[in-house]
Amino acid sequence: MKGDASLPELYRWSLETLSRRPRPDWLRRYEALVAEHDGRAYHNWSHIESTLRTALDLIRLEGGVSETETAAIVFALFNHDRVYEPGRADNEELAAQAAREDGGDDEAGRLILLTKAHFADPHDLAGKIVVDADLSILAAERGEYGRYAVAIADEFGRLPKQEYRQGRIAFLRGMVRRAEEGSLFFTEHLDQALARQNMEWEIAQLEAGVLP
Repeated sequence: MKGDASLPELYRWSLETLSRRPRPDWLRRYEALVAEHDGRAYHNWSHIESTLRTALDLIRLEGGVSETETAAIVFALFNHDRVYEPGRADNEELAAQAAREDGGDDEAGRLILLTKAHFADPHDLAGKIVVDADLSILAAERGEYGRYAVAIADEFGRLPKQEYRQGRIAFLRGMVRRAEEGSLFFTEHLDQALARQNMEWEIAQLEAGVLP
């Protein structure tokens, strides 16, 4: 796999590596996957591309990740948000099932399930990379983080604003505690302090009624 591969090339490589055979239907599957992410404010194809690029950087920085492990990480991130309904409790389970049916293996499905609680075992390198890639937006520069905060609020737009604010603040405070403990990210390549500052800023915006 080339580090500068396009997203379609990455998808084909990961699918065929996990399937252990050529997949003539790979482009149809890829295009269908892209279409499943249409119309979302944040959990869209741009998010998938961002998590994949972050994961590939983390794989390079960490080292020691095999080709098969890399394929599972890539395929998991391609599929981890293919089922996404705000507030639904089984998004990740359904996404993992769909990924397995679409050519992924049990490892790719397992990695998708880790994005539910965003925890990984310290000895699970592939899991740590997937979780950190999915959470990496929390350590983005403030402008990008601000756009993320607005987009998440938009995805939950069906909820009354006060209900959304309460739920979002509770989630963010839990993640801030993890950042304070140094356990928000599982690799050493993302900025826990910056993530904490971003989330504290969002909490203040929510409490002031600026968001959503």
